[in-house]
Amino acid sequence: MAKTELFAQWMRGNLNVTDEGFSTGARFWVHSGTGTDATGYGSSPEAPFATVDYAIGQCTASKGDVIYVMPGHAETYTATNGFDADVAGIRIQGLGWGDARPTFTFDHANAQVNIGANGVWIENVRFVADITAVVAAVQVEGKTDAIFRNCEWYWGGTTGDDMLIALELEAGSHRAIIEN
Repeated sequence: MAKTELFAQWMRGNLNVTDEGFSTGARFWVHSGTGTDATGYGSSPEAPFATVDYAIGQCTASKGDVIYVMPGHAETYTATNGFDADVAGIRIQGLGWGDARPTFTFDHANAQVNIGANGVWIENVRFVADITAVVAAVQVEGKTDAIFRNCEWYWGGTTGDDMLIALELEAGSHRAIIEN
């Protein structure tokens, strides 16, 4: 039997169709307002996980797993406790546009998001400084093939809030793509 790129499932009486043309890996959903970081959650937008880091922990390396981060999702980091994309070959896909895009706020100078695996793709999210002198907001830890598309690094709109380094590519971070 031939495989199609389209995947369909019933949710709340509606037929939802997903294009799996770019990956056949697992799909996970995240939303801070309605999610729970526990078994039995994350497999649909009806019952998402609460945090990106928990969703990353559910992924399998190099299988093309995708984490959909829903519109309005927000996480605030008060120390070096942001998410660590430490599973190879995953995609973190923000949904929504403008201010409704998923937002990760840095509320401590040492707050940070880390890319600790090869082949991590992050798209359509906002990284926002909410304090003066965030040392290094997003750090690729010497890993290859990191992709950042349509991401925004924002100073938060308050005079004095900023990032000393918005995106740091450490030695060995080869073949990175940063677009738009």
